[in-house]
Amino acid sequence: MISLLPITSVVLLAFLVLLPGLAASAADAPAPFTTFALAELPDGQFERGGWSAPASEGDIRFRQALAGKFAPVRVKAWWKDGRLRPEEGERFVL
Repeated sequence: MISLLPITSVVLLAFLVLLPGLAASAADAPAPFTTFALAELPDGQFERGGWSAPASEGDIRFRQALAGKFAPVRVKAWWKDGRLRPEEGERFVL
């Protein structure tokens, strides 16, 4: 008969070693990232003819990208002067 004690011991040890690290990373909040409220940005930041005027529905304010139109938005740089790469732990989401 094969003893399961060595296998069980290895699995239990691995569980006890890995569990604290997994719990700590799950509890850490993700780094914040930059967001933009398109309805609040000035008209000059939107490609002419690509976007609707600011609109609202209920409590939500928004702009619509118009169908079939090129609709870029120019936003101010949110990174630090002279540094395009985010700091360790920061993220840029585009």
